[in-house]
Amino acid sequence: MLKTIPPKIVSGPEILDKYVGGSQKKIRDLFSDAEAEYKLKGDQSQLHLIIFDEIDAITKQRGSTGDSTGVNDSIVNQLLAKMDGVESLDNILILGLTNRMDFIDEALLRPGRFEVKIEINLPDEIGRQQILRIHTKHIREQSMLDSLVNLDDVATKTVNYSGAELEGVVRNASTFALTRHMSSIEDQEITSSSSNPTTIKITVDDFDRALREVKPLFGPALDEQIQIQPVVGYGERYDTLWDNSCSFVKQLKQSNKTSRISLLLEGKEGSGKTSIAIKLARYTEFPFVKLLSAQPFEQATAQKINKAFDDAQKSDFSVIILDDLERLIQYVGGRFSNLVLQTLLVRIKDTFAIAQQGKKLLILATTSNENILDELGLLGCFNAAINIPYLDKREALKVMKAYNYNITQYFNYDSALGIKKLLFILEMATTFSDGETTTTITADDYEKAKVCVLK
Repeated sequence: MLKTIPPKIVSGPEILDKYVGGSQKKIRDLFSDAEAEYKLKGDQSQLHLIIFDEIDAITKQRGSTGDSTGVNDSIVNQLLAKMDGVESLDNILILGLTNRMDFIDEALLRPGRFEVKIEINLPDEIGRQQILRIHTKHIREQSMLDSLVNLDDVATKTVNYSGAELEGVVRNASTFALTRHMSSIEDQEITSSSSNPTTIKITVDDFDRALREVKPLFGPALDEQIQIQPVVGYGERYDTLWDNSCSFVKQLKQSNKTSRISLLLEGKEGSGKTSIAIKLARYTEFPFVKLLSAQPFEQATAQKINKAFDDAQKSDFSVIILDDLERLIQYVGGRFSNLVLQTLLVRIKDTFAIAQQGKKLLILATTSNENILDELGLLGCFNAAINIPYLDKREALKVMKAYNYNITQYFNYDSALGIKKLLFILEMATTFSDGETTTTITADDYEKAKVCVLK
């Protein structure tokens, strides 16, 4: 488009050299042709284009690498001198490509250097339609695309897919069609007709299978992140808390003034808070869902929290689940991780970035000790707190019926049981019956299992 001389395209890691001064020399060599022509022709010089791919590999914040040799700092200094130093030129355009802006030294982002920043967002539905047509152009020209395949429908199903992931969908669908075609002629003599690629048809089923294989990086992955029991409605109290929770989701979806809502689901251990949070996340039908739970290392936890919130800004609609906040901040005996706590305080309350981009974010957090969060100042970060109660006897009977458990006699229900503990006791009680395991249990079996579990 710019009609420049052939651009110089270099990958960031290629700049690194094992010899002292070698990396800086490679930087100088990239600018040498432009400098020589500018000295010869001045303002009549042609435009030179230099493209740095994965530029964050060589432009990390100075002093942050912990490298005693100072190679990284020298590379950054050399690049700064060439871009905006005493002998800077006007016949060079430099493009840097990165997916980690936070790694790049701040000096490189000031005016006169990389002053124009263009973010390549995930494609919207129209963009996905165009990308799919580009990647299916060849197979459409060869009449290999089945007439029932509607690329607009595929685009609708691929919310939050990147261009590379859409290419992967088309490639996988083509592979499935080719495999099916080869299998159909495996036991037959291959004729000129059967080996003709135009006889291969990529069908709707091939695309559906490809969509199951290729998952978007910024898509919901709750099934892979956690396995939970399905949530069942157990009575009026459940209906009330569910309706209240859904009303917040509706506000977030419909209001032009609300860009972020944070809900705290609080209740005793085993009351089903995580299950309800995940059910609520699925109810939103938001394309990006991220579940964060306790991590063994403080630094890794804070980084994962920041990354989850940063990734959420790439999607128009996002859900972040912060499961078991006390464990997330590593709260034990009054001690906790201040780094993780401060990260949560900042990220939960920060509404500016999401609102500025016109996107929506729902934050769901769970806790078994609301008082601890109040002491640490986390409780005030949430728009609302919703209590998840233990079950009473009537609610427990509804849960049993929903899971097809039958107790043959009157049983003594302990109202201080959470739904998770109740289901575990019922499952154990089925193993006490004679013969094969069954969902029909006696009151004695229930009592025996309860004693085992509650001890």
